[in-house]
Amino acid sequence: MMYNISEIKYKVGDYVRATYDDGKDYEAKILSINSKAGTCILKYIGYDNQQEVHVCDLVPSWGKKVRRLQFSKSKIDESSDYFLKSSSVGKNLKKESNKKNTITPPLPPIPPMVASGKKSEDSEHLSAMLMSWYMSGYYTGVYQGMQMMKNSSRTKK
Repeated sequence: MMYNISEIKYKVGDYVRATYDDGKDYEAKILSINSKAGTCILKYIGYDNQQEVHVCDLVPSWGKKVRRLQFSKSKIDESSDYFLKSSSVGKNLKKESNKKNTITPPLPPIPPMVASGKKSEDSEHLSAMLMSWYMSGYYTGVYQGMQMMKNSSRTKK
């Protein structure tokens, strides 16, 4: 479907696609329009960054489903960017987050018990070892998440 740019009239609150500084197209919401200059201010979905763009460079949104996918991807990128930043690998992050998530994730399903024809004592010890390994991994993840939140709240103050 081809769009004639002169036929499309955008207004504040419309969802559009625009090219960000990294050269990729993203879904965004129009925050304001400067009709004299022919520009508008966009806020990219899932990212807290804003950008001034010429109205003629806008493309109609690809829809709600694509916006949801972009939002989800931004949160995944956010967590991976944190680990890159903390390991001094990544220097330039493309977004900041103002949202705080204080919900502890639910425990994953418990691994099945090992059943074998060997002595029950060996099986019992093996099961106990596997369970402790499993639980330590879960709580390590919870601890890292809490540290990420603590560090992000410190840097925003």
